[in-house]
Amino acid sequence: IPTSLARLEPSPSQRPAEPLGQLHLKAFRSQLSEPLEPERRQEVGSLSLYSPLVYAPQAAAIAFGRALGCSALALLYLGRLANLAAWALLSALAIRIAPARGWAFALLFLTPMAVFQAASLSADNPTNAIALLFVASCLRAAFAPAAAFERREAGAIIAAGLALGLAKPGYWALGALVLLIPGRRFDTSARRWQYSAAVLAAVLLPSIFWQLSVDAAQPYTLTLEANPRAQLEGILSAPFA
Repeated sequence: IPTSLARLEPSPSQRPAEPLGQLHLKAFRSQLSEPLEPERRQEVGSLSLYSPLVYAPQAAAIAFGRALGCSALALLYLGRLANLAAWALLSALAIRIAPARGWAFALLFLTPMAVFQAASLSADNPTNAIALLFVASCLRAAFAPAAAFERREAGAIIAAGLALGLAKPGYWALGALVLLIPGRRFDTSARRWQYSAAVLAAVLLPSIFWQLSVDAAQPYTLTLEANPRAQLEGILSAPFA
């Protein structure tokens, strides 16, 4: 990322609760005029692990701000506001389409950690919103009246599954929720299993493809100081230490 972003006080990686992460008004005002200087960059770790999808709202807002010549700090806040807007939109959509007790989803979206991350630049925020949107879509299809499975409804679940597959890894297991959709909503049993396989493929294949692409492009570590080879050798040499 540009070095100017890493120099911000507090930096994007610091938590507001930490003493060093508290923002002082004087520093805030001075940083509002500091340019981005995109040609000067530094490595920050594992941002490339995740697909561009979970950074799309932030990236779009930052690109708009760069076109206006905004400072590094202003770009940071534009990205956070865009992430907040995307979270609010996906949250409202999940609550709207969830069956009977859809407001139970509102409680999940309003948990302290979810609200804390809502206006951050983190990939966790869109990932959680996409995951709950997929869950709400599957539950709506599972508990709907005994009517034929509409093409629009089926396509929406597949689209949500594709987005889930391109979110942070580890959420692919939620794809199994498609199996909750009862057979009475399909013309034949064969169509039910074909559709279930299509949803599972929509969730799994993008996730697998992205992880293989990341591994092929550049081996990664969660911290720049980590040494996976030395860690593995230590575990094998003293497994019970």
